[in-house]
Amino acid sequence: MANPYWLVRGTLDTLVLRALSSAPLHGFEISEWLETQSKHVLDVDDSALYQAVYRLNDYSPAWRLRSARVVSRGRRTVCNYLILR
Repeated sequence: MANPYWLVRGTLDTLVLRALSSAPLHGFEISEWLETQSKHVLDVDDSALYQAVYRLNDYSPAWRLRSARVVSRGRRTVCNYLILR
């Protein structure tokens, strides 16, 4: 049987870059963007999403992701990611 995750595995990095192309977003906003743009068909696991963010930051020679700002929301800290070209 074919692997049902072939689409996500092959394109998640590109989708993350597309989500960040218009504005800095934090992880939950990236996840919401992916779900909205796919009309609730694509549901990306949080760990897969953050692995893609770290993979883009570590291994991509053309793109670097950086934390735009750290916002304190109660006791949580939120990192917004943006693309550095």
